[in-house]
Amino acid sequence: MPVLPKLTVETTKDDENEHFFYEGSSDLKQTRLEFADFSLKRAAVRIERSKLKKLTVDPLEEEAVIDKEVARFSDLDMLRCEFADTSIASRGVFSPDAQLYATSGWSGACRVWAIPNCEMKAELTGHLSKAIDLTFHPQSCLTLAPSAPNIATASVDCTIRLWSLDFEATRQTSHVLKGHEDRVNRIRFHPLGKQIFSTSHDKTWRMWDLETKKDILTQTGHSKPVYALAVHPDGSLVYTGDLGGFGMMWDLRTGKSILPLFGHVKQIICADISVDGYHVVTGGDDNTLRVWDLRRKNCLMEIPAHTKLISDVKFEPNNGRFLLSSAYDCSFKIWSTKDWSLGKNVSSNESKLTSVSITQDFQYIATTSSVSYTHLRAHETGRNLVCRLLLEKK
Repeated sequence: MPVLPKLTVETTKDDENEHFFYEGSSDLKQTRLEFADFSLKRAAVRIERSKLKKLTVDPLEEEAVIDKEVARFSDLDMLRCEFADTSIASRGVFSPDAQLYATSGWSGACRVWAIPNCEMKAELTGHLSKAIDLTFHPQSCLTLAPSAPNIATASVDCTIRLWSLDFEATRQTSHVLKGHEDRVNRIRFHPLGKQIFSTSHDKTWRMWDLETKKDILTQTGHSKPVYALAVHPDGSLVYTGDLGGFGMMWDLRTGKSILPLFGHVKQIICADISVDGYHVVTGGDDNTLRVWDLRRKNCLMEIPAHTKLISDVKFEPNNGRFLLSSAYDCSFKIWSTKDWSLGKNVSSNESKLTSVSITQDFQYIATTSSVSYTHLRAHETGRNLVCRLLLEKK
């Protein structure tokens, strides 16, 4: 008869303090080293700019600049319309050079549009079910070759597709990334441009290598389906939020979960990280926006932003001086980051808004919506154009 080891107080204490690690591959180790080298350099530049700004720019002048930028959107007029999908348009995003706008739809097809004439340049067909999200590569339309993976799309069919963007070709080619066991919800490229991240209903988020077309990290830690996703502009951190209302900040250089973010009482749908490096905004089914400060490690502000589910949120991409939110209450709003006050409310009586996007030059803002037919509309205010993608009933 086998003799069982006697359990002592010391043994129990050692077991409680024991850490469990997944063994990582050599490719993952090399990727983490690249992330560390890349992010430390970008962080040094960002911090130096912040210090210089504090020395040279008066705080009152900076507040006046924020007010001026928000005031640019005070008068909006309709300019243009266009169909975008035969079903619900789930997401929309601008290319880095602001010359293209891509949309994903529940028909399974994604489309690429020229801005501002709204001419369809390409149709990306291949997903077997609803297309949920899409994103441009950081160097797409800039230095990236047309045959390289310029656009990534995510679908309910549990796959991610990487698409070329060669307008001279009759059909765009794609590579399929398989691994998730349930629908893929959100995808984002790393600023380095060599990896892509994804969240899924299988309660994991993954990191994929674009060269090998394989996942090099499958991260657990959530007890509910993982939905919201945001990557730090330095490339050092990634935020994930699940449908249970739990958010987590992960360090990509060490693989550790470094900061849990509690506060939402319902599912977290969207998130974004400001270019200042320390402000994070999240939104979800509790109709609130929550602004988090990574330096203080707490919630800086809770904003009762909308009356229904908040579908998307974006910081202004250059300086983070304002943010935009869209919701199922048929509106998108512009918020000043000076005091997190409402700067502009744009209502649409047609349908629920599913996403919002803005170009780096502030010339265009686009939203997608949730009724059968879509129209691409643009608003004009002085020399600034603001573009909305809306879905309307036939």
